[in-house]
Amino acid sequence: MKTKIVILVFLFSVNATAAERGFYSSASAAGGINPSAAKLSAEVLYRLPLFSDTGELWNTSCIDLGLEGSVTPADYSGSMFINVEPVAVFNLKFTASVQRYYTGFGYGYNRMDSPDSDYSSSARDDIDKEKKTAYKYSAEPTFKFKYSRIIFVNKFALNYIDTKTGDKYYYEPYSDSIHKRKDYDYSNSTSILFEVKRNYFAGFNNYYSRTESVECSSNRVAGILIFNPELQGCDNVSIGGMAGSYTVNNNYRGDLFAAVFASIRMKAD
Repeated sequence: MKTKIVILVFLFSVNATAAERGFYSSASAAGGINPSAAKLSAEVLYRLPLFSDTGELWNTSCIDLGLEGSVTPADYSGSMFINVEPVAVFNLKFTASVQRYYTGFGYGYNRMDSPDSDYSSSARDDIDKEKKTAYKYSAEPTFKFKYSRIIFVNKFALNYIDTKTGDKYYYEPYSDSIHKRKDYDYSNSTSILFEVKRNYFAGFNNYYSRTESVECSSNRVAGILIFNPELQGCDNVSIGGMAGSYTVNNNYRGDLFAAVFASIRMKAD
């Protein structure tokens, strides 16, 4: 039985450094199970600091303008984004993306008959895979702070997706739910981490997602381990893993969820 590939929604870097003007590039990779996930992505951005104040509350304040590309075995996408961080404890990111489903690896776009259709991995094995294009627009406010050795991050995401097809319903892999042709979904990710020792972090994450139009919800709780090695020439490196279980989900309730991820970011000279 084929395993469907969907997106991993959690990539997290815990280092915060003072904003410096210039170009930055980054690359990341992630993979997981339940649902099976694999993703490679790359990003380039230009950062414009907002203030010259060196105080901890203001020294990360900036505006980022950037481009991002990503690929999974089911789709590839290109995005433009703007991220505004007026103060160290808050940022707001807006993204516009073009997503292309392809069938080269046996995956792709899955149309659905109704909001009550079975969209489990085994059911989607029997559905014809198609090449389709979707347009996605996202707003992501994030609240974060660090006190002593404790880090708190809460990220909310609101997405609007238009598939530009004649289908009434389809399987949307990023939310792992059925969507209408034009639809919204939202999610909230809450993480609490403790700095066990320099560059080593441990904690937990609660991730909730909802597609209101079809009344589909999911919630999972997972433990996290993150290592941020200090490498010469790199602005930030993050390697980690997480594992837990679903408390609410149509297909995976009570099942193990696990993922690994890695990212690297560099500043151009």
